[in-house]
Amino acid sequence: MAKRKYAKLKSLMFKLDIRQIDLEPIIGRKIAYIAARMNGKAPWNTAEIKAIG
Repeated sequence: MAKRKYAKLKSLMFKLDIRQIDLEPIIGRKIAYIAARMNGKAPWNTAEIKAIG
């Protein structure tokens, strides 16, 4: 079975009722950028992780 990318982050976001679109103003990026990172297509940078954290 394939390992889910960012499973803990996705789980926490679900529990807190936070959608990917809610992250747009927090990190200053568009939904396509956020979706690519949530799906493991590209890495998050440290500043983004701190802003979400």
